[in-house]
Parts: sequence; structure tokens; C-alpha cells
Amino acid sequence: MFVLRPIPHHFALWLLLAPLLLLEIYTLDALTRVVALQNPANAQIVPARVIEQRDGPRGPEVRYAFRLPGRAEEFSARGALGRGSLWVPVTTDAFSGVERSGVIPVRYLPEDPWTNQPVGRLGYPVADSFCLWGLFLLLDLVWVGESALIVRNFLHTQVAVERRVSHRGRFWESRLLIDRRYAPFVAGEYGIPAAAPGGRKASRRK
Repeated sequence: MFVLRPIPHHFALWLLLAPLLLLEIYTLDALTRVVALQNPANAQIVPARVIEQRDGPRGPEVRYAFRLPGRAEEFSARGALGRGSLWVPVTTDAFSGVERSGVIPVRYLPEDPWTNQPVGRLGYPVADSFCLWGLFLLLDLVWVGESALIVRNFLHTQVAVERRVSHRGRFWESRLLIDRRYAPFVAGEYGIPAAAPGGRKASRRK
């Protein structure tokens, strides 16, 4: 009889990309929060303690931390993937204030203080978050395409099984499975040389 079997190594890319679906959802949520932070009506400002400062490739950079009343944890700049205490580029004017006082005003979302940025941040935080989300979205579209191909090829291979035809495509294959007890009777039906006594296949005479 014919059976439908998966080809395990063909699923490697699909399995590798599957967890990125969660990251795409996470980065989309981070993007929406960064967009909300740009609206002054959604944010509050708090002075943050500057931990370190340096001259970066785009100008002065700082690392900062701040606490909020009623909250035990300390907040800092955090990346879209959850890494905290990041270096953040700031304008020259903002850096001048840091050198004088050792603090920098930081805008944050009250519902999520980890979404924050210093006043006078240099660069384009919304564009950076959008590009990261777009990268994971592109990878997820590849995963969706692989999933559709898995289903389509499964249906095609199922048809091959019903028609009793050997077929090997991507992800799936249709194979003839022969019980050894009935091999001499079934093999000839499909043009397969039957096993001769002693376990060797009988050769066909021309």
C-alpha cells in the first residue's frame, strides 16, 4: 500500500522561523508604545540620574536610571528586544545640562515606564522601532509562505497516495510500503523485481 510520509529535514526552515512570530508581535507592541511616547499628552517627565556619559559615533551618549514613587524597580533606557541600560545619543544642548547637573529629564509612559527616552534624544526612535518590526514581519511572511506550501504539498501528495503513485516533493512524499510476507505477490504488480530465494532480487530476462 502507499503511505504519505513527511521529509523531516525539509521542515528545518519552518521550525527555525516559527518562534519569530512572537518576536514580531512583541516588536509591534514596542512600536506602538514608542509612537505613543512622542505625544506629550501621553507622557510624563521625570529627572533621571546619569550613570555614565561618553562621546559616541553620533555625538554624546548617556546611560541613565530613574525611580518612580511607589515603584521599587529602577527604570532605564531599554531596547525593543528587552535589553536594558542602553546608551542613548543626545543633543549637544542636552549633554551640556548633564555635565552641569548630572541629571537629564526623561519622558516616559505612566502605564509602562520602561518605554522612555531622554528629552533631547538624538535620532529617530520611531523609525528605528519600525525598521526592527519590519524585519521580523518580513521573516514571518516567509514563515507564512512555508506554512502554505506545507499544506498545499500535503494535499498534492495525498492525491498521489490515493492514485497509488510514488511522488516526492517538498515536505512530503508518497511511498509504496510492502509487507515482506506479501512482497513476491505485490512487487510484480508495481514493476518491482521480487526477491529470489536467499534474499536476492530476481533479475529480469530481456
